[in-house]
Amino acid sequence: MDTYYGSLGSSDGIVLTPSWFMGRIEALGTHNGLDFNDPCPLDPQEDGLLSEWPQGCLNYVNPPYARGHIAKWVAKCAEEAEKGKIIALLIPAYTDTIYFHDHILDNDRADMIHMKGRMKFVQKDGTEHKQALPQPLVLVMFNMRLTKNTRMVMKHAKFEGFAGTLRSDVQSNW
Repeated sequence: MDTYYGSLGSSDGIVLTPSWFMGRIEALGTHNGLDFNDPCPLDPQEDGLLSEWPQGCLNYVNPPYARGHIAKWVAKCAEEAEKGKIIALLIPAYTDTIYFHDHILDNDRADMIHMKGRMKFVQKDGTEHKQALPQPLVLVMFNMRLTKNTRMVMKHAKFEGFAGTLRSDVQSNW
């Protein structure tokens, strides 16, 4: 699972992406023949901002949401996308920021899904956090265009019995 470092009351500021959403991300990669990679791991010894991300993987990034961190990860995602990497980036929908315009809105490799509702992240012990994230989220896909059905399945807040078909067009000839 990937991390969100924020102010949801976790003693160390670390909360994890909920398993129901991670399942959708992993299924999206699997349906497109991609392995899963997490360049933003819990281990502080590993720094995904400095490392080269692998090709042939769906690189899922849920970066630290604390001030000053998101812009660095968005820039890194855009840099890796220029090298042809396939990336799913989950961030708050701060559409008025310079990094959002420079690296997402003005980037032909980026496709966005504005998430419906508010996501509740999970604490390290596996329990769901009591309150949802106060900001809306956007899932930015670099080098992967999503079909209408996949957009609908990915954007809706948690719903049980998920059996939707995830399809996309992996863009390899940018």
